Parts: sequence; structure tokens; C-alpha cells
Amino acid sequence: MRFALAVLSGVLLIHGWYPQPCCGDWHCKPVPCDQLIEQDNGDWIYVPTWTVFDSYRIAPSQDRNCHVCIIGGQGACAFIQMGM
Repeated sequence: MRFALAVLSGVLLIHGWYPQPCCGDWHCKPVPCDQLIEQDNGDWIYVPTWTVFDSYRIAPSQDRNCHVCIIGGQGACAFIQMGM
């Protein structure tokens, strides 16, 4: 039982760095970086859902992955590997 709790706790903390103003740990998930396409105006599109992330909603990822946070079908924020 302790092992299961330790594993579950570790899973919950993996992406605990998502900022509260964006959406905290809710509605956020890691995604393949090649599923995000930067537009000429600085906005990004998450291709699987065609969700648009305005340029001011983009921040550098704090790990080696890209992440999207989508609430109600709207792009709350995205974390991109900069210099891709």
C-alpha cells in the first residue's frame, strides 16, 4: 500500500510547476512538441484540437517537454521548448 501511495504521489507532483494563474495542475498535460505550430504573429496552434494559444499565453517549458492547458476548449496557456 505504501508503494502505491508513493507512486501516486510522484505522479501527482511530476508537473506541479504549472502556475496557478494559468490553471494550476488542472487541465494541463504534456504533449509532443511537434504538435504545436508557431504562427507568424507569435500565436501557437495545438494541432490535434486546433486550439489557439495567443502569444501572451506562451511561456518556456520548465522541463524537456511541451505542455498545453486547455479549459473549455480555449487555450489557457502553453509551455514550449524555446529555440525549437
